Amino acid sequence: MMQPVQTRYSTVDALEFPGIITLRVLLSGSQTNGSHAIFEDIVEPGVGPGRHIHHGQDETFFFLEGAFDAEIGGVFYHMEPGDIGFVPRVYPVTAFETERHFCLTRVFGSS
Repeated sequence: MMQPVQTRYSTVDALEFPGIITLRVLLSGSQTNGSHAIFEDIVEPGVGPGRHIHHGQDETFFFLEGAFDAEIGGVFYHMEPGDIGFVPRVYPVTAFETERHFCLTRVFGSS
């Protein structure tokens, strides 16, 4: 049975990939019985993931800072602070630019 959990931002370790990205896992799959996870990405200028597909999860992004351009399923989107983006599983996605966002991933088959 899943239990309530609180994560304090000030206690979360940052995973640093210098010149590329800083990642903080704010809520892990192990805390939610694998149903979802929430993490913060801080992406450096001009860096972004190459084209990729998530076969087993949806992703929802809440953009906090900066500008973010993404191609999702062949359509281009421009994201700014306060915007939300949703990427359903099996859609090809690639992203560019500098930004800070939170990402919620939801594993396929979870309710």
